[in-house]
Amino acid sequence: MPALTLLWLFAHAHPGKNRHHIDKWASQPPDPLEGSTGETCNGVDDDCNGEIDEGFADSDGDGIADCMTDDDDGDGFPDGTDNCPFEANPGQEDNDYDTIGDLCDVDDDGDGDPDGADCAPLDAAIFHLATEVCNLVDDNCDGQIDEAGAADCQDYYADLDSDGFGGAG
Repeated sequence: MPALTLLWLFAHAHPGKNRHHIDKWASQPPDPLEGSTGETCNGVDDDCNGEIDEGFADSDGDGIADCMTDDDDGDGFPDGTDNCPFEANPGQEDNDYDTIGDLCDVDDDGDGDPDGADCAPLDAAIFHLATEVCNLVDDNCDGQIDEAGAADCQDYYADLDSDGFGGAG
């Protein structure tokens, strides 16, 4: 039975009762969104538009707003224990043990050189301000190995005259 017919029956069965609301409804149908509120993140369709918690971040794309889940990135680790809560990293790798997951860490080895500039981003002993040491490694990321002045290097000279001593020239 249509809503207006029910209102007509009610109005005639109860003359004078709720007349204001009946007159209003008889001239226009009730608004289904009347009384709804703005959307809040609570798992409920507060604004009566058929969507739950729309407009709130859903980092892992699971259809559940981040504020309603304790694993925003969907990697199986609750945000409170996840070392990179907004990037899925199920292995929780943390090369430098600084509690920031490597996926989110700009300096994976903790040597002060950002990974993008570090010539050895997973080796904390090799970075731009490191002392070059005589070890067949480019310790200071300058593109040279054991250059002149490298610590612990010794210069050796060939013994060209077979006298048991090397000579510089």
